Amino acid sequence: MRLPWSREKIPEHIRDAVDLTLGERVRAAVEIQDGGYAVATDMALHLLLAVPEADRQDLRIRWDLIDNVTWSPPTLVLELRRDRDAAPEQLALDMDQRADLPAVVRNRVTDSIVVNDKIEYGRSWIRIIARKIFETQEVEWRVVPGPGLDASAPDVADAIELHLHQARSQWEM
Repeated sequence: MRLPWSREKIPEHIRDAVDLTLGERVRAAVEIQDGGYAVATDMALHLLLAVPEADRQDLRIRWDLIDNVTWSPPTLVLELRRDRDAAPEQLALDMDQRADLPAVVRNRVTDSIVVNDKIEYGRSWIRIIARKIFETQEVEWRVVPGPGLDASAPDVADAIELHLHQARSQWEM
C-alpha cells in the first residue's frame, strides 16, 4: 500500500531522459499507457510517449498552454496547445488511478490562470484570459471571441480593446 504522502518513484532512465531547465523541480510522475511516462514539474508537463529510446517522442508542455484538464479515472484528458497560437487539441493519458499526477496537473494549470473574464457581448461573449508563464514569470494575455463574433469587425475590435485595457488596468493595480 502506498502512503498518501509518498511519491511515485521515477525510474533512473526516465529521470535522465526528462530535459529539465535550470531550477525546474519534479512534483509527480507516473507511467502511462504504452510504457511512456508523464512527469509534472513546477514549470511544465513532460511526456515521454513511447519507449524504447530510439522511438521515444518527448513533449514539454508549459502549464499556460493547457486550457482544460479532466480526470475520469483512469484517464486524464488534457486540452492543450502546442504553442500560444495553435488550435487546441485533446490528449488522453491512461494511468494508475492512485497517481498524484492528475492533482498536480490540475493545480499547476489553475495556478497559471491570472485572469479569466467572460464579458457578455450582444448574443455572444468575449473572454479575456491572462496566464502566467512560470519559467519567466511573464503574464501572457489572450482574447477569445465567442461564437458568431468576428474579432476584426470594428465594433468587436473596439470592445475587445476596451475590455482588455480594463482587465490589464485592474490586474496591474
